[in-house]
Amino acid sequence: MTKARAIATKAQVSYMEELREIGLDFEEIKEMVEKEFPSITNPLNSSDSNFSSSSEDKEL
Repeated sequence: MTKARAIATKAQVSYMEELREIGLDFEEIKEMVEKEFPSITNPLNSSDSNFSSSSEDKEL
């Protein structure tokens, strides 16, 4: 997961640099980056995750 996150971060930085080169201001860049790279929630930290390891899930 860490390697994937690093790759995604590099892509995001590259995208931001390209937007800056075409003359967009910070607020426009921020808005476009949020649309292009939505925040990803970590399912391992979610309390309502479908990846439960309780004994109830293992019953037949």
